[in-house]
Amino acid sequence: MKKQTFLLSCFLCIICSGVYAQNKDLNYFIQKAKNNSSLLYELGNKIKITELDSLKTRAAYGLTSSATFNTVLSPTYRGIGYDSAISNGQTADAILNVSKQLISRQNLKTKFGNYSLDKKSIENQVQLSADVIEKAITEQYITTFLNQESLHLSDEIVSFLQKEDVVLRKLTKSSNLRQTDYLSFKVMLQQNLFNNEQQRSLWMNNLSTLNYLSGIENNETDTLMTPTIAISAPISFEESFYGRNDVIDSLKNENNKLLIKLNYKPKIAVFANGGYSSSFMTSAYKNFGVSIGVDISLSLYDGKQKKMSLMQNELNDQSRKRYCDTYRQRYKLQVQDLRKQIERCDKLISMAIEQFKYTRALVDANALLLGVGEVSMTDFLLSVTNYMNIRAVDIQNRANRLLLINQLNYLILP
Repeated sequence: MKKQTFLLSCFLCIICSGVYAQNKDLNYFIQKAKNNSSLLYELGNKIKITELDSLKTRAAYGLTSSATFNTVLSPTYRGIGYDSAISNGQTADAILNVSKQLISRQNLKTKFGNYSLDKKSIENQVQLSADVIEKAITEQYITTFLNQESLHLSDEIVSFLQKEDVVLRKLTKSSNLRQTDYLSFKVMLQQNLFNNEQQRSLWMNNLSTLNYLSGIENNETDTLMTPTIAISAPISFEESFYGRNDVIDSLKNENNKLLIKLNYKPKIAVFANGGYSSSFMTSAYKNFGVSIGVDISLSLYDGKQKKMSLMQNELNDQSRKRYCDTYRQRYKLQVQDLRKQIERCDKLISMAIEQFKYTRALVDANALLLGVGEVSMTDFLLSVTNYMNIRAVDIQNRANRLLLINQLNYLILP
């Protein structure tokens, strides 16, 4: 019976651990953040709105029709009322109107080109917004993972010191270890227990922040998987958001220049209507008819507005070029600086590997020699401290390396 109870308890523990201590990777949080992003949703709708604007413009330059019905009765009494020469006494109209504005292929192409560029600009903003989300989530994930690794190191040190505490307590009781040395050890143990609680609290706080940024409602303390973040293939400035955006802005300026010129071209519209219009004065049954016409609009003089509009467009293009040159230089310098920092982190991480072996070996050796009185408590505690410091620095260096790679992969200029 006891054996069955024990197995049942183990089974429940396994189930609970699967429910309450799930392993989550970086991609899980990134996808959640994107799915919950109101900005990405809004930008998606803006793309659809731009497409609808293009369809509305096409419809506006197509064939349009409208129908009107109007009847008026203007009675007079003993010569009092509207002048019948003006009001006709009574009228009735039922007219069907059809019209179409004539526009050249170049004009129509230029107008649609503007919508196409607006759509590309929004798509570029979507990519930037997605990169901003991925960068922010990745940065918080790395920070939280750093806390998790620091907590594991703290757990390791506390576990090691607690095992030593059992041995040292026996040695102290048997007078093989001085009370002052044991008290020094207990002080260090208590300090590490306190540090362990601090690390746990910091990890849980950062995990909550990660869930918050991802839009996840989660009160569980999930374990984060080791992030595998590699340096992406180098992206030239022209392939970056800033390069693509500059190309779009340049095309927009060219398109605006054409639109300004086309706005001063003659505008022609044709129309026709047909129906019934009568004042009922004579032969009302004959007042069915049709009419056709042409509407021509031509700009003769606008006070040099066209010239000033073209000058404004040119000034905007000059500003665009200046910004592009500045961004290109900053982009180049940022990439160079980040790569150098990553190389320095790689060097520090490689140097720490040898230090691990020696400091850990020294801790294990001092723990054995402490029991036989061949090593002082001061030297033992110093070796433990050195091991902790080297491990902590290495964890920080590895986290810094991942953060630098994250900045390089999602390079966003200030």
